[in-house]
Amino acid sequence: MCERKIRVKRRSILYLVFCVVILFMAFTPLSRAEFDPESISTPYFLLMDADTGTVIYHKQGDTQFYPASTTKILTCIIALENTTDLDETFSVGPVTDRGSCMGIREGEKLSMRDLLYGLMLVSGNDAADAIAHKLAGGRSEFAAIMNEKAAEIGMTKSHFMNANGLHNEEHVSTAYDMALLARYAMQNETFRKIVSTEQYTTSPTSKKSNGYTLTNSNRLIATGNGKANIEYEYATGIKTGNTIQSGYCLVASATKNDRNLILVILGDNEYEVASEYRFKNAKSIFEWAFEKLETASAADLGMQTQFTVQVSDASLSDAGSGMLSIVADLSTSSVSMLSDDIAAIKADPSLVTVTIQDADSVKAPVKQGDVIGTVVYSYKGFTFLTADLVASRDVADLATQTTGPEPTLEIIDNEEKSGSWLLVWILLAVLIIVVVLIIMLIMSKKSGRIKARRRGYYVTRKR
Repeated sequence: MCERKIRVKRRSILYLVFCVVILFMAFTPLSRAEFDPESISTPYFLLMDADTGTVIYHKQGDTQFYPASTTKILTCIIALENTTDLDETFSVGPVTDRGSCMGIREGEKLSMRDLLYGLMLVSGNDAADAIAHKLAGGRSEFAAIMNEKAAEIGMTKSHFMNANGLHNEEHVSTAYDMALLARYAMQNETFRKIVSTEQYTTSPTSKKSNGYTLTNSNRLIATGNGKANIEYEYATGIKTGNTIQSGYCLVASATKNDRNLILVILGDNEYEVASEYRFKNAKSIFEWAFEKLETASAADLGMQTQFTVQVSDASLSDAGSGMLSIVADLSTSSVSMLSDDIAAIKADPSLVTVTIQDADSVKAPVKQGDVIGTVVYSYKGFTFLTADLVASRDVADLATQTTGPEPTLEIIDNEEKSGSWLLVWILLAVLIIVVVLIIMLIMSKKSGRIKARRRGYYVTRKR
């Protein structure tokens, strides 16, 4: 009886353990799968594949808004690209004391490296001013450089009025433009090192003998004193931002399983949500994306790859009458997108917008394999793939005619020519003589008939 009870208990325990394991396995992935980015209240955000530039997901990602201190990403990369020696010290020019600052004063001697850490870790508005005066001589002069750089990067909907992001109605950008900027900046090794640093102490300055100790305000990277730890183990940067008008903002980056992502969050209303809201959402979005992203061969999506263009100045004997087939080779291209989006495109490739660029003025001659232009593939309003278009055959120009064999010319020497012409003249003279004789004969007969009629007339009259 006891043995039977023991067996029953063992079976009950095993059954219970089995049920717990099944429930754990079932509900853990389900909770991740149920996350919906649309559920967050953030009005503007965009997630981008940093390796390809593909927009993975967005909400009003192309709508202009105030970028606040995420502006300093542009200030930082301009400084890195225009400073020969980051460790050379110089006297700081006029600086603001508005908003977040590292604490420097005009006339204080610092290096550009220390200013960049103050700019990016504690979001020093004073550091931004110091950089602007050092590199351009003033705030407005530096803003002009910022706008030139933004245009170079492709930030078509951005306009900057200052180096620090303090509010100005004309100081605007979009989540997409800021993602482009972050992607560009993260290609710089020194930039990546700065934005991923938890804490940094500057060299001693002329006014602060112990230097400045700076803790990263990005709570995905570091936890400030007295704050809850919401760090994200896969986070690699980048920059926070906040003004009354812009709300809480964040440009974040993360790397997991060799996949690099960039997330831009703009406009979290600081009167409705806490500062940590953006960081918690960033973690959720990153984890959701890392789980849902899929890499697929572009050739497997079924998109159009062959197009036809008119070639000007083509040979009149061109086999295609100047019409040329140009082809996009997608065999070595891949795309990184949400698995649902990949499935949707495979099911209906017409969901993809196809745009041909730089192929509207093709001129002969053309060689097979020449790059004629590019084709841009877009989905849900954003480009996810660009490929070269190459010529499928040769097209000769007007100066090159491919007609039949040239006629053979018979060369006749001068003596033969002279003999031939002499014969022609003789025959012509004989012909003329014959014609004249015939005419004379006809005239003679006609004259005889007239005389005969006259003689008959006179004989009749005499009778």
